[in-house]
Amino acid sequence: MFQFITKLPRLLSLGLTFPLIFLNGWLLLLLAEELQPLLTILITATLIAFLLDYPIRFLKDRGINRGIAVGIVLLLFLFILGVLTVYLVPLILRQANELLIRLPDWIKSGQQQLKRWKTGP
Repeated sequence: MFQFITKLPRLLSLGLTFPLIFLNGWLLLLLAEELQPLLTILITATLIAFLLDYPIRFLKDRGINRGIAVGIVLLLFLFILGVLTVYLVPLILRQANELLIRLPDWIKSGQQQLKRWKTGP
């Protein structure tokens, strides 16, 4: 297959490489777009596992069995995650509500400023 490309004139083979590179890049972007949710989950899980390995090693070095250390760290992580959820979710919802209330005023203000800018001082 590559013998066919080597038999072509040099300028023609260079002219074919750019479209092939562009097409491969475009297909790679489409594939990444399709696999984005899976990749996000895998990257997040890898980071969490990496970060939770340090406390597990710490407990293991202190003489605790690895299985028990994993259970302790997992329960502690889930407890901290639950506490953060209980405290942060209402705060986030309150701020999102304030954003939705103020957004129409900000849009009007932006439109007025844009009109003033277009007409000049």
